[in-house]
Amino acid sequence: MFVIFTSIDKKFIPIALSAFLTGMLISELVSYGIFFEFITIQGLSHKDPSPFMQHTLYSVFLAFSAGILLNRILTSEQIKHKIIYTIFFITITANLFINTGRTGQVLFLFVLVSVLIGYYKITFKSIVITLSLLLIIPYLAFTFSPNFKARIMQTYNNTSNLTYSTSIGARLGLSIVAKDIFLENPIIGVGAGDYLSKKDEMVQQRYPDRKKVKALVHYHNQFVEFAVIAGIFGLSAYIFIFISLLRTKITDIRINTIKYILVSSIAIASFSDAMFHLNRPLSLFALFAGLILAQYRYEEQEATIVRTVK
Repeated sequence: MFVIFTSIDKKFIPIALSAFLTGMLISELVSYGIFFEFITIQGLSHKDPSPFMQHTLYSVFLAFSAGILLNRILTSEQIKHKIIYTIFFITITANLFINTGRTGQVLFLFVLVSVLIGYYKITFKSIVITLSLLLIIPYLAFTFSPNFKARIMQTYNNTSNLTYSTSIGARLGLSIVAKDIFLENPIIGVGAGDYLSKKDEMVQQRYPDRKKVKALVHYHNQFVEFAVIAGIFGLSAYIFIFISLLRTKITDIRINTIKYILVSSIAIASFSDAMFHLNRPLSLFALFAGLILAQYRYEEQEATIVRTVK
């Protein structure tokens, strides 16, 4: 992030964005190849066609990319560019809903709202467009995507009959364990070396019947994980990262919208996974935070020159 912020040439910022989308296009094509069984990769099923990373993380990348593409559809002036981005947006949205990552599917709705409201402002038109897409896209996904339908039914069954042996129940159980640990160590936490052993110890002492909770290798919630590791200071520092980015003033409409997409994507996904615990979401954040800050640096330099001339 710091290298990109301090060193990237301004002309390479849009090129870096296009390079990221090109990488996502390649990943998407491989994913469709697995889904339609044109491509066979050992260990991957057409029921979960996430080719290069775990399906939850891949769904976050897809939802994030969909937000960038929607932003480009709205801001592009040439009709041919709008058509290209629209086709890409449709295919990447479909790819999101044929995969099994529920985090990205939920995140997609928030990204959609942030982009549309940010572009149109809060008007009757923006509300109608946003609500229409929020209803139509999940309905089409539920109707035509067996993977999405199966995951929705699984989620419904898990929440209707909540136990700590399901994926949702185990994550809820982890949050309860994290709360207990945090209340015992609220200021500075238990440290990066002991946060997992402390989890196992707490489960053994208070919740010995919750075996799946103990089996999970991290807290599946970045906010509670930092609260356990570093107490209120660690939790506050993590939240402050998002606040600092949001307060960074960008005049370029595309980069400014990406700022909101990035913050909402990482922050919301942090409630279901450890986004700063894993290298791929960390890389996603580092790349785009670096580009956003680089854009800010160049805009500040240009503003300083203008003030000097005046």
